Amino acid sequence: MRSTARPDSNISALVTLGALLSLGCVMLEGSTDGARRGDSAGGSALAPAAGSTGSSSGGRPAAGAPGGAGASTDAGGSGTSGSAGGSPGSAGTTAGGSPSAADGGLPIGTFGNTTCLNADGARTMDTYALIATVLGGEPIENPDLDHDPPMRHVWEDSDASVGDHFVFALHRDIDLDGANTDRQRVEIKTYDPSPNALKGFQDQTMAFSWRFQVNAEMGFSASFTHLFQLKAVDGDDDTPLITLSGATRDGDDRLEIRHSASSGQDVIADASWDGLRGQWLDVRVQVTFAESGALALSVSDAAGAEVLSVSRNLDLWRDGASYVRPKWGIYRSLLDKDQLRAGEETVRFANIAITSGPEPSSTCR
Repeated sequence: MRSTARPDSNISALVTLGALLSLGCVMLEGSTDGARRGDSAGGSALAPAAGSTGSSSGGRPAAGAPGGAGASTDAGGSGTSGSAGGSPGSAGTTAGGSPSAADGGLPIGTFGNTTCLNADGARTMDTYALIATVLGGEPIENPDLDHDPPMRHVWEDSDASVGDHFVFALHRDIDLDGANTDRQRVEIKTYDPSPNALKGFQDQTMAFSWRFQVNAEMGFSASFTHLFQLKAVDGDDDTPLITLSGATRDGDDRLEIRHSASSGQDVIADASWDGLRGQWLDVRVQVTFAESGALALSVSDAAGAEVLSVSRNLDLWRDGASYVRPKWGIYRSLLDKDQLRAGEETVRFANIAITSGPEPSSTCR
């Protein structure tokens, strides 16, 4: 049963204060955006739900921990997320460079023209607060409050292949997308409070890269499971311009690149999921946001072999749009619910890089 309970306002105030104090402690310890934070432990924990495919390093934080978030407040995903605990509103900026080899960390923050979002193993900063520090505002759309008690749907883990990374989770029979009962969502995004360097403006070229891994048994429906979106804000902004999606076609699960000039979507490149589930895939994107725009998108497997790509001119701007923003996570239809697995489904993300310009100054790895 879907819970309608919301945290007490006094608790929310205390949690928000705790998040600010936590952030202050990190700053006083001398850590800066652009490098992995220190190694002190902290934060409350909640064990993953039954059916979880991987345990978080340090456990899944409770939804009421600092930086906790709530369900999405808009039908199309363009609004801000509700928040159970609040999160810092500033984005990370640094002069550049990379962590030292002795530190062994992954870059977090802005390096030249590239902004890096990496997990840090929840060493000092709450996961939701870390994401908010880089992307700005409250950038996580999640169904945390659809559970009683509330539970986190983004946490951190580590493995031998990519090291620290984020885990995104959805539960087929519980989670929704705000008031929408025909879909469910857990995504991170840039939006109005985000720095302009993380938004795509008309006639601008940007680059994005990241790695992701879907659950080895993940199912898809005939409708959509978006794992990445490029979506206009304002004007004709209902359908995303570009998505990287999973879908079932004639009984075959496909990894698809979709494009939409306005309404509806066209599949412009696709590949079979055979052999791709359960391994880290590497995505590289270069895009020019214009009516006569251009897209180059490639997906490579863990061995570096290209498994999906497209390079072509496309209409990549919408009338009345203010900017285009990226989104990562799981956003899927429930119209073909029987084609999705019951229980918890997970997708992992690592080394998210957003570049204001065609050539990145950091790989964020």
